[in-house]
Amino acid sequence: MRSSVLLKFLLSYLKACFGIYAPVCCKIRITQNCNSNCKHCFRHLHRKADRELSTEEWKCAINKLIKSGSFLVIFVGGEPTLRQDLFEVALYARQKGAYTGLITNGQYPGIINEKIDHCFNVVTFSVDGLRQQHDYYRGEGSFVRSLNNIQVLLRMRKRVKVHASFVINDENYLCIPEYTAFCKTLGVDKIKFQPNFFPEYRVRDIRAFSGVIMETKNKYKNFIAGPVGYYRGMINFFQDHSAHQTCIHDDGFEIAVSSDGTLAQCSVPPNRYGVSPDFHAPYNILTCSYKDIRSKKLSYRICNGCYRLDCFMFKNIFKTNIFQGIKALIP
Repeated sequence: MRSSVLLKFLLSYLKACFGIYAPVCCKIRITQNCNSNCKHCFRHLHRKADRELSTEEWKCAINKLIKSGSFLVIFVGGEPTLRQDLFEVALYARQKGAYTGLITNGQYPGIINEKIDHCFNVVTFSVDGLRQQHDYYRGEGSFVRSLNNIQVLLRMRKRVKVHASFVINDENYLCIPEYTAFCKTLGVDKIKFQPNFFPEYRVRDIRAFSGVIMETKNKYKNFIAGPVGYYRGMINFFQDHSAHQTCIHDDGFEIAVSSDGTLAQCSVPPNRYGVSPDFHAPYNILTCSYKDIRSKKLSYRICNGCYRLDCFMFKNIFKTNIFQGIKALIP
């Protein structure tokens, strides 16, 4: 399955080189509701939706997205598992040929683990360190609840890949080696490190961070998602964030759909750190055609250089090694 996704990504990249755009990756913010109150989350920056799309409206949206060229569909939130129809919509996307992913905080009832295995190709648990570090950012007891669901899913899964995502903060980066060893022993398939959204949480001791992240990446190789160049770029990013005000979404690789159907080329909401507060989203998945999605009409987003190191790094990786860039984009 992953090989076919790689080929589709390559084809889409080659088309983009000739001006034929297709949002191969779609992030569906199926709900804004959440059962956590994480310190470093940007959920509160999102415009409050008047309503959320119904089950049938989401299926209609899936049809348009796949027809436009999307084949990697990632369900995000809020907390996606709070939507009771999440699995019906995700299974529909999978039956239509999409490679489906779920990003969750892991604070869900264990009874739904079987549904996760049935409906998704990959599930990513947000785990920002070991117990002390994770609970500091995400609330007391959240680490144990997430860990319990990860362990249950790993024991009973038949197909789904299980990943862990670590948001790097100034208070947690020193536990990266121990965290990586713990995840390896636990049995997750892959882990990913990404920088924090808010400047006040960013790493300050760049030299210490550089030693920690590069030594860990070199030791665990492909168990840590992303090529070595990604993490070298991350170090440069922390050293001079202002120098990397670029946006991968201008190339049309990703599209985001909010819970009310609003379309954007980025999942980051308007905020003082990145996307311009003057951001205006005139398109809705329910009213636009699949041809609109494939056109450059959606390039109305004004980027001030947000937290997304991915934007800077993927463009540079693509320039040096197309295949590494494509592999870095796929969960």
